[in-house]
Amino acid sequence: MRIWTLTLFIFIAPGSIALAATTVPPTLSELQQYALKNNISSPDQQAQLSSLIGGSESADALLFNNPVIDGNSGKRRSVAGNPDNIQQTEWGAGVSQTFEIAGQQGYRQESAQFSMSAFREESLDTRNQVLLTTSTLFYQIVTLQEKVRLEREAVELFSRAELVVSRQRQSGSATRLDNNVATIERQLANNQLLTAQQDLKDTRNELARFLLTSEDAIPEMKGDFDTTAKPLPYTYASLGSRLEKSPKLAALEWQEKSAIAELELQKAARIPDVTLGVSYSQDGPDDSREDLTTLSISVPLPLFQRNEAGIGQATTAVTRSRLAINTAKNEQQQTLKNQWDKLNNLKDRVRILNQQVLPATDMNKQLTLLAQENGQSSLPDVLLTSQQILNAQRTRLDTLLEYQTTRLKLENIANWSGQELP
Repeated sequence: MRIWTLTLFIFIAPGSIALAATTVPPTLSELQQYALKNNISSPDQQAQLSSLIGGSESADALLFNNPVIDGNSGKRRSVAGNPDNIQQTEWGAGVSQTFEIAGQQGYRQESAQFSMSAFREESLDTRNQVLLTTSTLFYQIVTLQEKVRLEREAVELFSRAELVVSRQRQSGSATRLDNNVATIERQLANNQLLTAQQDLKDTRNELARFLLTSEDAIPEMKGDFDTTAKPLPYTYASLGSRLEKSPKLAALEWQEKSAIAELELQKAARIPDVTLGVSYSQDGPDDSREDLTTLSISVPLPLFQRNEAGIGQATTAVTRSRLAINTAKNEQQQTLKNQWDKLNNLKDRVRILNQQVLPATDMNKQLTLLAQENGQSSLPDVLLTSQQILNAQRTRLDTLLEYQTTRLKLENIANWSGQELP
């Protein structure tokens, strides 16, 4: 038990409650390693471990009940035949110990050991959740960084269009309506830029809170988030075969064993404990002292209370733990299938955007520029083409982000350790 405890303490000890002072790394692999040592889950893990260590040490005690020491002292004065009113000093002392006789200590130790094993698996699951949260926020930041660049380019584009239309209106070749349309498009683009900037700031703050640091320590993230062209290093079948080995499911199974041990402990509590005692006392006058040594044994009669409440609660805990295991298995299988289908759907959507939509919008852009040079393109044509290009690029960024988050959830469900994981 003590070896397990030490191992688990070393496993989660690197977490720090204090705010990290170092700069957060900008790449995904380095960020994951940083997050494992500095994350918001570490303090809770430390507190939970302290509770388990206390329970383990209590279960390993030689006896569950502490011995009881009692003593008494008094003075006796006889009324009859005591003309001098002499007082006799009498005293006594004793010690008693209550013993469990139904194997409660063994059940208690089993329950503590199983709880520690469950905590070990929960720590692994927490580690996976830390990596999932960190990676998700990383891809969100990378996507929003690209969105900010895209929206900034859009503002510049529509600002130039507004300037051109303003000059054309002064020359009489454009109407006031054309000028208003160009102004509205610029303002809408500026609104999109402000929205993207705020979303980026909020996500950076969220990552900073998770890593126990400040937003100033979050750098510009660097990484390629369009990995749809790369083949996945696993298949649906290989992920499905890993579900039974997931830390979350293993933790639930250990919790079931701990609940069963607790049930046996509560059943054993119906057997009364035996209390043995020994006492010594001195009574009587000084010239005729009586030394009395007494051995005692006491056993409560289980007539009215047989620990029905404790057994009922423990039985309920066992039933709930088994239900939690079955529910977790069904949810894992269903979620794996849904996320796998969704991932393939997103991959097809990205392929359509990359191979069909974006090339077509780029061609329209070139055709519009050529028509403008020849005086054959109107303002609505330019604005329509620009909006199509922006919408296609925005959709691509959103779809890529959804693809990455879906992939991360899929790998987390199956406890998959990819090359990018530390």
